[in-house]
Amino acid sequence: MSIYLLDNAAASFFERSLIRDAKVDKASIINVPDESYFGRITAQGTLCVPGGNTTAYYGLYSEKSLVSIITLVDQGLNYFGICAGSNLAVNTFTYGLVKFNEMGCHYPSGKKDPTMFTLNLLAANTKGPNYENTSENGRAVPIFYNSDIHSLFWNKGHALEIHKGAGVRTLAHFAYLPSESIEPGAVLSQRGKARIAISGFHPEISSEDLNGLNSSFWNSSNPDFELIQRSEKVRVEIFTKMAEQVQIKPKAI
Repeated sequence: MSIYLLDNAAASFFERSLIRDAKVDKASIINVPDESYFGRITAQGTLCVPGGNTTAYYGLYSEKSLVSIITLVDQGLNYFGICAGSNLAVNTFTYGLVKFNEMGCHYPSGKKDPTMFTLNLLAANTKGPNYENTSENGRAVPIFYNSDIHSLFWNKGHALEIHKGAGVRTLAHFAYLPSESIEPGAVLSQRGKARIAISGFHPEISSEDLNGLNSSFWNSSNPDFELIQRSEKVRVEIFTKMAEQVQIKPKAI
């Protein structure tokens, strides 16, 4: 089964996590650099949509191309979206609409209905603003997963507001300390034959990636290093469960 990866500035993190954490064969990953490649995507696979600037997706892809994704999903194409990729998947994007107005962005065909910005793959809303560095130590986002709160280091993202009656299973929540109120952060769903996994935070970005971004901080001399290691195990588990949901399988050994 092919894995189609939309190419943007964040795609390299997604690709590394697919290979390193989900153990897929790199040869099965097909990069999709622009919409001229959309015609090569088939329903027998999984479309991976990385994080990044959501507005860029509407600048890069025409309405016709976005509609083609919906058609492919209706034919069975699985969808795996992270951060901006989750914005694209939900059926309302009200926070995005406000931000687009503030930035003076143009809407497809001049429309200003927030549903026009989405693929409408599942009944949820992107709930802004972005949350980051909200834990007590100021360097992580608290995630409620598997009956416990974990710190995903140097993570950020947005919560999801699940609409009533939506066929969605929440995999992980944001947990805003100290009140510990929880809101969905990563969810699993299905649309016909297609399987869907989206996350408002970034389970694909590892501590190894972060070490490259800030080598002076992310090392064993860091007093939070043990916590980082525990966080890394949770991150990998969340990412691999999302990959399993969209039928991404490890390469045969």
